[in-house]
Amino acid sequence: MFEKNQVIYSEGIGVCKVADTPMLSAGKKEGVRYYLLRSLQDQKRTSYIPVDHHNVTLRELISPEQAKEMDRTYARKDEEEDKLPAHRRFEVEYVLSHLEQDEAEKKGSRTKRRS
Repeated sequence: MFEKNQVIYSEGIGVCKVADTPMLSAGKKEGVRYYLLRSLQDQKRTSYIPVDHHNVTLRELISPEQAKEMDRTYARKDEEEDKLPAHRRFEVEYVLSHLEQDEAEKKGSRTKRRS
């Protein structure tokens, strides 16, 4: 199960944040827990996906190493049909940008310790 505020990948809306996991019910039926997903690529897009028994692929983001490899591989592609789909391209860019932020923060904390 994904946690609230975790950033994941949904095949439906791409890179998204688990905004909440509400229990929803219709009428007198027992409630069902859902992921409330908010797209990070398009702030207007949200999606409710059942936590159990969903048909949509939900997964953790790719690793920084995978993002670097995909970036190198698809940067060389010239043909439009060989290019990375927009949702996947955004995932690569998101992972790489957060990797750069993490590295900058680590470098900054090492510099502060030396002072």
